[in-house]
Amino acid sequence: MEDTEINFNKAQRQAWLRAQDIDFFMEALLEQMNSMRMKGTNLVQDMDDLVNGYLKVCKKYPIK
Repeated sequence: MEDTEINFNKAQRQAWLRAQDIDFFMEALLEQMNSMRMKGTNLVQDMDDLVNGYLKVCKKYPIK
């Protein structure tokens, strides 16, 4: 694959990411990480801390 094609593909991926709702994306990611953790996957400490913080906020401010 040529450098120009790689750069084009990177730009297309970045454009797609910029078009996404970042709040929805972050919440989905954290929920997925929590699901993986509950199934026994060990998360890196930084991600584990983020998931724990998110769960604390969800418990304090439930919407379901």
